[in-house]
Amino acid sequence: MKSPFNHAFILSDPRVLGLEVHTAEVSDAHLTWSCSYSGEDLDEDDDFRVVIATLHGANDEATFTVTMGSIFVDSGLVEVEHDYAEYLAKSEALESLYDLCRLQARTALGMLELEKMFEMPMKAPQPKITEMGDEDQDVHQHDDLDEDAQP
Repeated sequence: MKSPFNHAFILSDPRVLGLEVHTAEVSDAHLTWSCSYSGEDLDEDDDFRVVIATLHGANDEATFTVTMGSIFVDSGLVEVEHDYAEYLAKSEALESLYDLCRLQARTALGMLELEKMFEMPMKAPQPKITEMGDEDQDVHQHDDLDEDAQP
């Protein structure tokens, strides 16, 4: 019998990279779930990639952002290389990382007595997934201000 779960990856060494909670008024309540993954340019023999995920929420009481990083080890059960983002989006490993982010957010919101203000679903929302370097390079790329200046 084929498992109904996507066990393409094994979640390893999750770490909180950033956590922010603010009391602030935001007009449109929202919850976003996004992640990016490292490219294949690690060693040819490596069977893992780094995944950085961010859970962000805001409502009329507060905003929060939790960013976590983890190593996603290829379990070898399925061929993921050609459709990596697709397998990642449906994976139990990414769902587990969402659970860890949600737990961190609830803890931080609880310290400010705001945890009852946020409705966070038990199952992760549809993630926005990008490969590291695709959008990151465009966002962080800038022109040298002194490019036209003569020495």
